[in-house]
Amino acid sequence: MARVTLPNSTYLDLTSYHTTTATTVAEAYGIQGAPVPSDMTLNVALVLPRANDPTALLQSNWATRQTALQQLEDNGTLWSTYGADPAAYAAARAELTALGIPLLGNAAGSDGYISSVESRTIWVQLTPQHFTDLFDTTLYGAGPELQYWHGNLSLPDTIKATGLWFDTEPVWGTFPAVSDLSGGAVANLQQGPQSIGNELVITGQPSVNFSGDMAQWFYNFPLAGLDVPTATLGLVEPGIGDAIPLNAAHTFQQGLDSFR
Repeated sequence: MARVTLPNSTYLDLTSYHTTTATTVAEAYGIQGAPVPSDMTLNVALVLPRANDPTALLQSNWATRQTALQQLEDNGTLWSTYGADPAAYAAARAELTALGIPLLGNAAGSDGYISSVESRTIWVQLTPQHFTDLFDTTLYGAGPELQYWHGNLSLPDTIKATGLWFDTEPVWGTFPAVSDLSGGAVANLQQGPQSIGNELVITGQPSVNFSGDMAQWFYNFPLAGLDVPTATLGLVEPGIGDAIPLNAAHTFQQGLDSFR
């Protein structure tokens, strides 16, 4: 079976691109791994290229682009034009089935995934053996928090995927490995906030980082009573929500009120 190597598909490309000078996972993370248990599974998306190159469309002016998209939508050819090539998509699915790899997303997202020509995506569930069969390399682990591989991944040439996504936290959720990339540069920083946006003062409590104080001072907030257009502002904290340190002397609401 002929295979095609996927460029930039090392584990360090996934987790630590431009954050470390290490060239191996063992060096980057200081670990000695071993093959993972045979019953472990990873859910992986294979992303195929578009049937047609959208560059010219995307580089056109707004009116031209919107008119072209509306015409494609009206005649029902939008996703046959810019989705995956149906023949390449079918060939990829056939190869995965021949390898005995379970396909996900086949029933309108009933399992939480959608595989379709339109999305150019085929979701698969891989055991360690499936991982080896598909990518021609071994999956290693260093405890429950880290699963990785050595070198670039490759695919059978009948699977024309050009992109991957690992929807499993021990792979994509690993913290980046870091090296000293300063080149010897040294900065002598004073203790305390380093910019106008890095200090929050709650009356009677120690200062903590990040605050709307900067917005009030720098942008002349609040705007109440001023005849100026305004829009809703949102504070987005992925993976954090309203969590605060257990030893915090204020509640989340008090911190939010102070920010506002």
